[in-house]
Amino acid sequence: MSEPGLSSRLRLLYWVLTGLVAAAMTASGGLYFRDVFAGSGEVLDNFAELGYPSYMVAMLGTAKLLGALALVVRRFPLLTEWAYAGFTFNFLSAGISHLTVGHTLGESMPPFVMLAILLGSYTLWRRQYRVQAV
Repeated sequence: MSEPGLSSRLRLLYWVLTGLVAAAMTASGGLYFRDVFAGSGEVLDNFAELGYPSYMVAMLGTAKLLGALALVVRRFPLLTEWAYAGFTFNFLSAGISHLTVGHTLGESMPPFVMLAILLGSYTLWRRQYRVQAV
């Protein structure tokens, strides 16, 4: 399927960035569910350390898996937009939560790095979506 709004290099960059986010969120969501079903694990321990209730692990795991699917499928633009917004809130909240409990900048950086990758993907997606909508 041709995407007239992006050059082939930008289209490749879009899919690389989007693939990184989708893969990370799929892996993360899978780890969340692993710990929920096991009743223990690193994810649950991390949530407890950050002061979040354990029931949020299943909710966020579900949201991550559905959001990753929405980014890759792109069939429903509003749902894709919500996925980008949800991941933005997730990455900001995660980074700030780690900083707030006293984790080092190095320990707190991964969510902010993922946010930068997500913003790159979003910028290219919006550029493509805007062209197709005209």
